[in-house]
Amino acid sequence: MSFSKIFIKNNVRIFLSDFTDVVNYAVKKHKTANFSSLILAEAMVTLGVLSFILQSKHGKIVSFIKSSGAIKNIIVETNSNGEIKALVGNPNIEIVEKEYKNENIPLILAIGSEGILRVTRENKFDIFTSEVKLVKSDLITDLAYYFQSSEQIFTAIKTSVKFLDQNSFEKVYSVIFQLLPGHQEEDILWVENFIENNNLNNLTFNEYENKLNSTFIEIKKIKWHCNCSRQKLFETIQSIDKKELEKILIEDGKIEVICHFCANKYIFQKKDFENETFKH
Repeated sequence: MSFSKIFIKNNVRIFLSDFTDVVNYAVKKHKTANFSSLILAEAMVTLGVLSFILQSKHGKIVSFIKSSGAIKNIIVETNSNGEIKALVGNPNIEIVEKEYKNENIPLILAIGSEGILRVTRENKFDIFTSEVKLVKSDLITDLAYYFQSSEQIFTAIKTSVKFLDQNSFEKVYSVIFQLLPGHQEEDILWVENFIENNNLNNLTFNEYENKLNSTFIEIKKIKWHCNCSRQKLFETIQSIDKKELEKILIEDGKIEVICHFCANKYIFQKKDFENETFKH
């Protein structure tokens, strides 16, 4: 089970997350090579907590990174129910065998030195989007900069991602500290000292939680969920020029659509376009 635990320590809010299971499901689903898997894991455990942090109760949070590097882009979509889906633009980036277990390998090697992080909050009534430039291309500094720039919230983030083998992870953890309104200088010092003296890489989840010595608020379960459907993808197809659709159906006899998030395949034939259930 993947989850985020939320704590309060004086005027600091803390999100301690274990995304190991849901990330292993995602890399298996996307069949990513090891470096692409690492980027996907880091993105999910960092950006996947945003719906809890931004308290999007009736909508979703879509985090989009467009980069100059080989990974091209990263998308993480999540909601307050703990449902998450994610993808990377290039699933085929590999690290040489001796290096793939190096937890300190710089993500900038795949993300590139230039790019943007765009966070979109969608609900029933409106859409709010904020965008910042990537400042370090390591995801954690970039997200902290987003909070400082767009939300005016001091944020400190650490992750711990370790491979089990080339196709799966032993641990995918993150901890996010945020100062609450009314915080004092001692709150800042506590966060800085705690991070300096407690390395998430060297501790189990429970050990790190115990060292926080904070008030537990609640736990949020995380699960993979893709809301694609035959009807939704059919509606997307209908935006294609009718002549182009007819040409494809004549030449191939069908239209095949694959969801980029979950790899589910949907096949549409000529009869589907004549079926009343698909008209809208």
